[in-house]
Amino acid sequence: MEYNLHDKTEHILVDSKVLAPAGTKLSAEEIDRRERQRTASLSGILEYSFAPSGKALLFPLNGRLYHYDLAKSPANALTEITAGTAGFVTDAGISPHAASWPTFATRICMSTISLPAPTRR
Repeated sequence: MEYNLHDKTEHILVDSKVLAPAGTKLSAEEIDRRERQRTASLSGILEYSFAPSGKALLFPLNGRLYHYDLAKSPANALTEITAGTAGFVTDAGISPHAASWPTFATRICMSTISLPAPTRR
């Protein structure tokens, strides 16, 4: 949800129900993780990180990692940056020193991706 202070209006940036429809199956690791965090009964976007500039968001949803660029038009702002990644993505974050380098964990490794071109490192 984004709130515009000037217009005093709000609108949804990302609808988790569109990206991950109801009934999407979570991995066993994610179910266990949510039970430990006491968020097992919740669904949708449960956590997110702002880029240090405040102009982008990074969030995991149902095992995939998404980047939302607030400077772009809504039609072009959302990018899935972990397509083809082995494992369920968790613990996403954006480096405070290099906003174009988000990091995340899967069950097999820690990864860093260079934005805007999603290249695994």
